[in-house]
Amino acid sequence: MRILLCQSRDGERGLEDALTALGHAVVSTGTPDAARDALSALDFAVVVVDLDLPGLGGLGFLREVRRHLPEVDIVVIASYDATETAVAAMNEGAADFVTKPFRSEELEIRIDRLRRLREQRGELGRLRAVLGEGACLPGLLSESPAMHAICERIRLAADTVAPVLLEGETGTGKELVARTIHGLGSRRVAPFVAFAGHRAATDELVATLLGDEQGGLGGAIGQADGGTLLVDDVDALCLGAQRGLCRLLEEGVVRRVNGSDDSPVDVRLVATTEVDLTEAVARGSFLDRLLRDLRGIEIRLPPLRERGDDVVLLGGTFLRLLAATRPEVPRLISRDAAELLRRHTWPGNVSELRRVIAYAGATATGGEITVADLPEALRRPSEGRPFTLHLEGIASVQLAELVHDFEQELRAWALEKAEGQPARAAEILGVDDQDDADRPGRN
Repeated sequence: MRILLCQSRDGERGLEDALTALGHAVVSTGTPDAARDALSALDFAVVVVDLDLPGLGGLGFLREVRRHLPEVDIVVIASYDATETAVAAMNEGAADFVTKPFRSEELEIRIDRLRRLREQRGELGRLRAVLGEGACLPGLLSESPAMHAICERIRLAADTVAPVLLEGETGTGKELVARTIHGLGSRRVAPFVAFAGHRAATDELVATLLGDEQGGLGGAIGQADGGTLLVDDVDALCLGAQRGLCRLLEEGVVRRVNGSDDSPVDVRLVATTEVDLTEAVARGSFLDRLLRDLRGIEIRLPPLRERGDDVVLLGGTFLRLLAATRPEVPRLISRDAAELLRRHTWPGNVSELRRVIAYAGATATGGEITVADLPEALRRPSEGRPFTLHLEGIASVQLAELVHDFEQELRAWALEKAEGQPARAAEILGVDDQDDADRPGRN
């Protein structure tokens, strides 16, 4: 992204280097007039502005940028004792803020969040242009009634203020669903704050979520006041942070670290998890009380391997989205390539499929995506492993039952491949008894 850094010359000189090292194109200015000139000459995704910059005129510069460039995200740098000014800046349309002194990593995290949000906004916009305004999320497109029901639950969640619990493996689109729930609801113009659960994994870090009365830290809950708070991997929170969420959900208040009074807050909570929270409760690492509070609306996002032919539908959709911005990209997937997509187990789920399609679109030279255009990892079969068991989230299995079910499927597959000929099926399976190959229910 191109970033305009507007700070005094004696400011944090390492900031420009840190952002440049992350791959951003950074233009640094030392005066408001120079910043205005830069904004007139170039297109920026993010403006980082120090509110202490001489001649800035307080929040007037922010209002000016918001009025003329509403699509630009603004991050403000405020003094340690100017938290109220920073909050006022948020009310004027700033996307985020940091207070001095701060580490460059703090600003990097905020800018990376804005980058991801811009990418997702762009993707949703392209999806609507390609598929129409009524389309569901790209990662949830499906011909299955079950997936259509999930889309309806997402729309239902957007129309309420009830807490939402999103369950699913990495890459199934939980954060994108959370942002969509916020974007479709009545709070869409209010803040959306994403908070990673591991940031409050110990008691010493609880202030990042709840805030700190002595340090003047508002915490993620305070930043999300009036809007939506996404707690990603809620199971990673320490018990103290979990109790804080219970108070938020049950009483609508937050008590900051080192504080003695409760402060009312208006926050809609969306939480995500990749683990079975019931098992976490049994282990004592998750509060049963919080699990009950979170179950206002529960949405499970299934892994891609459970979605059958959706992989080809999604692959075609991602390809069309890519072709909408790059005309040289083919819009079709060959039959053989589609079959390879169906056979892959997709441990990275929809996110992995998106990367595969982006790779194929960049390497394809013909009028359609072929097997040769797919990454080598998909084209190369797993040596000695023609199949993979997916036992994620399963506590135990009955071996005899598992073997029986697998044998049924394997023999039925062989008969189908042999077009119903038992002798050919036996040959495919490497067994001698034709009758044996023709008995899919045998124990």
